[in-house]
Amino acid sequence: GKYGVDRNRIVVMGDSAGGHLALMVGLTTKKAQLGPTGKVAAVINWYGITDVQDQLEGQHMRQYAVTWVPPELPDRQDIARRVSPISWVRKDAPPVLTIHGDADPTVPYEHGVDITKELRNAGADAELIPIHQGGHGNFSPEEFAEIYRQIFNFLTIRKIL
Repeated sequence: GKYGVDRNRIVVMGDSAGGHLALMVGLTTKKAQLGPTGKVAAVINWYGITDVQDQLEGQHMRQYAVTWVPPELPDRQDIARRVSPISWVRKDAPPVLTIHGDADPTVPYEHGVDITKELRNAGADAELIPIHQGGHGNFSPEEFAEIYRQIFNFLTIRKIL
């Protein structure tokens, strides 16, 4: 109230680890027991990590995830599950728009596809903007212009803007 912010139109957005955090802010509930929660009108996820467990081993293993949740940590898999946005998918989630390059070497493109699919399967509002041959945020100026047009359209249709 002090700053004139409409609490019903708060949008969280981030890229990469920030996309992961934006998804966590938007998707986690008190049940997650990860701290205070707030009301979010929408999430804009730029190629964020959606499944930490997926990155601890196997074909999508990434050293950054192993550093976050090291092998010697007791309850490692449970911790990874709890800090994975895909674990908190639910029907009443805020609308989620994911932007992800299909050639991302850092966060697998499947993360964007999977979170969108799981949200839709749960009955939530979710869209994916795939960037053909897009890497980890290194999109062309033309691609950025089109992405932002789609973001504003996404928010306008949902009466958030």
